[in-house]
Amino acid sequence: MLSRGVSPYVSTIILTILVLGFGSYLIAYAVSQFGAEEQALREQVQRMEMNARQSLDVLASFINGTQLVVYLATGSWPVSIDGIYVNGTLAASMCTCSVVGSNASCSEAPPYSVIYISCNLSPLSPSPRSATIEVVYGGGEVETHASSI
Repeated sequence: MLSRGVSPYVSTIILTILVLGFGSYLIAYAVSQFGAEEQALREQVQRMEMNARQSLDVLASFINGTQLVVYLATGSWPVSIDGIYVNGTLAASMCTCSVVGSNASCSEAPPYSVIYISCNLSPLSPSPRSATIEVVYGGGEVETHASSI
């Protein structure tokens, strides 16, 4: 009995087509994954660049009675204030924050603006003589000491 099979040439061509198809699929998958990773990396770099360009400086800080008053100046990029701490305690409920001469909020203060922060210190002390205030923003944090006037 004589058995017939596929010729070596045909089997080589079929095997070559299968390998090329599988290799093409792997390359396409790798390129798509690389593109997604590259996009995520670009977005992260852009966020870091925005945060690095934010700047905030203290203009004045003082205590008037039980009110802690702080004036801050923003730089050439918008600043987002994330938290206000008084003597190491999160003071979001005790403080009000506004941008001087603007309706903008402190969560997105415009460039070259002055931020006014006022905190009621009476829950902490009946007659505070000094306090440390720390403002955390997108570009880092700024800390200052205020004394009563």
